[in-house]
Amino acid sequence: MKRRGAFLCIILLLLFSPHMSACKQTATPWEILTLFCERYPLPAGQVYHSDAEAGEAGYFDPDLFAVLFGREDGGDDREDVVSFSLFLGSALTVACETGVFLCPDSESAAEVMGMLKNRIALVGASTVTDTSFCQDAFVSRYGKWVVYGILPDNPKAVRTFDRLL
Repeated sequence: MKRRGAFLCIILLLLFSPHMSACKQTATPWEILTLFCERYPLPAGQVYHSDAEAGEAGYFDPDLFAVLFGREDGGDDREDVVSFSLFLGSALTVACETGVFLCPDSESAAEVMGMLKNRIALVGASTVTDTSFCQDAFVSRYGKWVVYGILPDNPKAVRTFDRLL
């Protein structure tokens, strides 16, 4: 009886392991961020995603994207992003945000990493808000995926994204 149970478990693992490993290949940034939020409780805020249409919940205006993620030369790296999802904290007293970006290739992912490092520097330079979360802020790349965080426990957030991506 034990042999049959073990054999059945092995067959199930073989059948489902391709689907489990393909999860990040087919998941959207919004789904990855949702899974992240289940494992890492975030403070009050709003989640935005690139798939939302104007007028829908979660819509992120392209002009706001250019302001928050723009470069000094006035450009931004939207052409290097297939889709994205962001969490922006709603407390005006402390900076708190994270995002998941899916890029078309590794070269684009490198560009997006630079964009997000600029974002962290911009937030860290604020004199209006508590920027203590910026000290351990992170930008991580997982193939074509890029994530960043300015969160209360950035090392825990990195470990959480490591498990998801």
